[in-house]
Amino acid sequence: MKRFILVTAILATLTGCQSRPLAYVNTENPEVELAKIFEVDGCNVYRFSDSGTSKYLTTCPGSVAFKTGKLDTSIQTVTTKTND
Repeated sequence: MKRFILVTAILATLTGCQSRPLAYVNTENPEVELAKIFEVDGCNVYRFSDSGTSKYLTTCPGSVAFKTGKLDTSIQTVTTKTND
């Protein structure tokens, strides 16, 4: 949980700035550019654009969270099953 809170805090800080991505990830839709912007404690943080607005997505072992843009104060989290 601490890791998720840390990633969320970093993600909220990055909402207003554009950092150079570590890598670009291929998606099923070639028009969508998915940029991996950083990784911490096994959690990956990605950025993509939807209608000109930056959206952020995190993937951590056991969960996926996303936040949409600067004005969105909600963070959506989906708990995923692991094969542990």
